[in-house]
Amino acid sequence: MSIFYSASVRVLYFLCGQNWFRNLGTKRKRHAAMVERFLQETNFPVGAWPEIIRNSLLTNLIEELWGNRLLVVAPVVVEGLEYAQRAQASKTGIIFVRFHQKFGGAKISAPLTNWLERQSFRPQFNVGDRRHISAEVPEGFSNAQDLIQAQHILRKGGMIQIVPDGEHGLKGVQRNFYKHQRTFRTGFAELALATRAQVIPICLQLKANGAVTIKISQPLRRSSEMTRDEQIASLVDQYVSALDEFWKTYPYMIVYHYMKKHMKGSKSNTASD
Repeated sequence: MSIFYSASVRVLYFLCGQNWFRNLGTKRKRHAAMVERFLQETNFPVGAWPEIIRNSLLTNLIEELWGNRLLVVAPVVVEGLEYAQRAQASKTGIIFVRFHQKFGGAKISAPLTNWLERQSFRPQFNVGDRRHISAEVPEGFSNAQDLIQAQHILRKGGMIQIVPDGEHGLKGVQRNFYKHQRTFRTGFAELALATRAQVIPICLQLKANGAVTIKISQPLRRSSEMTRDEQIASLVDQYVSALDEFWKTYPYMIVYHYMKKHMKGSKSNTASD
């Protein structure tokens, strides 16, 4: 399976660089056009467009072909594992904050979640998997049961996953992000302060050769000299900076739905790249 995967990636990489292949089929043609509009609006260097579009189509095809089996067939490298291990050794809870990206959905079959399940990061919980509507929904979470369970896990030294750049959650703050006003959820920051958990960004990257990198970044910084509101704002700003770095470095890993959603967002008064 791994040998077949490696050979297939090389073939797909070649095909995705051909204009006739991009225009073969309505869906692929539409995706290539969307990526080009997105790159134009977000001011990516024009010279980088062909390779970004090529890798965007490549990752999309790999996701369709292998999906949640990616970590079984692809070579995997983990960067920054020591940050998570250090946090675990300190007996503090861990909030892994992620981004909406290809191969990184919150569903149980996502590669990142599958990898975490194989490690000693237990118990774990995906905040927001259940979509209940309730008059008593806590701000920033999908329901009261989510909040209670998340607090319990973190206070026991476990870990949870949250994706703050999503649409779910009742409380958020506005930030300028690539010339648009974006809402970022503050629930992860409030939960971190309430439980003294460490907040660690984590993402999955797919290289052009098909290799998978699971990147764990340093924990977000907090200062006891700040007020509660200042600490929340600081954690959100650090998360936004991490997302900005991910977009700049791996734009082809951005989900098409979020490219489209971002371009439809409200324009900010000041450019923010």
